[in-house]
Amino acid sequence: MYYYFAQFLPDEEQPGVYNVSFPDLPGCDTFGSGMDGAMRAAMDALTGYLEVEQDRGQSIPEPSDFATAKANAEAQARELDIVVPEGTLYQMVPADPRPEPF
Repeated sequence: MYYYFAQFLPDEEQPGVYNVSFPDLPGCDTFGSGMDGAMRAAMDALTGYLEVEQDRGQSIPEPSDFATAKANAEAQARELDIVVPEGTLYQMVPADPRPEPF
């Protein structure tokens, strides 16, 4: 089982929708309606990302601690000129990718 922190950023144009990104995993992004939907989408995205990386023979990066993950997510948002609004959450997301082939 793997665990990574994700940023759950409220979508300003779509109330109730959260954009989800994983600061430790570039390109691992998704979204969902409500926190339940966003968490399910985050778990699916994280699992898929890790499985693809395994299939490509890539090593899985070590997850950052909370403070580092949050700082990295906020820095990435600033680089993209995205304002991190009140209500942004940082949650640990679990993933259980299929086992690596022998």
